[in-house]
Amino acid sequence: MDANKEKENAYRKKEVPTQNAWQPFVYYWNEFPGKDPFVEPHFHAEFEIDYMVSGQMLFHIDNREYLGKEGDIFIIPPDKIHSIYPIDQKDSFGCYHTILFTSELLSGAISERCYVDIMLPVLRNKRKISLPITKLHPYYSEIQTSMDNIIVALKADTALHDLVLKSELLKAFYLLLQYENGTQSESQAFPAEIYNILKFIAQNYSEKLSIQDLAQMSFLSNSRFITVFKRVVGMTPSHYLGEIRLKNACRMLVDTDATVISIANACGFNNISNFNVQFKNMFGMSPQEYRNRSRDYKNYKI
Repeated sequence: MDANKEKENAYRKKEVPTQNAWQPFVYYWNEFPGKDPFVEPHFHAEFEIDYMVSGQMLFHIDNREYLGKEGDIFIIPPDKIHSIYPIDQKDSFGCYHTILFTSELLSGAISERCYVDIMLPVLRNKRKISLPITKLHPYYSEIQTSMDNIIVALKADTALHDLVLKSELLKAFYLLLQYENGTQSESQAFPAEIYNILKFIAQNYSEKLSIQDLAQMSFLSNSRFITVFKRVVGMTPSHYLGEIRLKNACRMLVDTDATVISIANACGFNNISNFNVQFKNMFGMSPQEYRNRSRDYKNYKI
């Protein structure tokens, strides 16, 4: 096996760290341009906080679009399909913190009134948190201070600082829910089969996947599957699959020295010309230009 092939396989097997009972949270620093050109539509069982530091990004959450600007804070409840994109793939930039944490970090036993009266309605989408949290929010200054303290605690990464993390999260949610003392109607439940398809595509994007195959997995007709998928995710299955493949190609362009054609093959593109056309349509540049630009930016940041 040659060196490039080893790098490709190692890359494809790489797993993103996840939270656990010992440490029920994960922290990421995100910047665009970078190896990830966007965050594709996805969901997870944890809360997510995205805290914009600079630039602008487009957030798609539960079939609604929001413009995220410097200082804006997004709190996304569990199991909400969401995605993040730059405003313009070629010229825009954005930097933001991301924190994932389990609901247990905010409450104790499920029998406690804090969980029953406060957290459970949030988890069931019956108590709302407005998006985004901007400088116009009456408690923005206090919430921003909590976010800054949370970031400091996460970077310190000690058991003692976990207490700071928990206390500041509780304070931020108290301020938010005190202001948002209303309810919202429960949104339509997303079909479980679509969630399963998203997971399947994420794990098998490099394989040959057809709409017919995905529809059969969902026990739906082709037309019904496309309609339901688009309603839930905000784009067609073909578009989503293409985005997943292109995003992973971007990661390999930045993280490996593999050739463009081998990256295209590893990401499910059997035709290099088609890969180049789709890549340029999405990012406004060729794969090699993307590799050079991302690495130049990375070296400049260092």
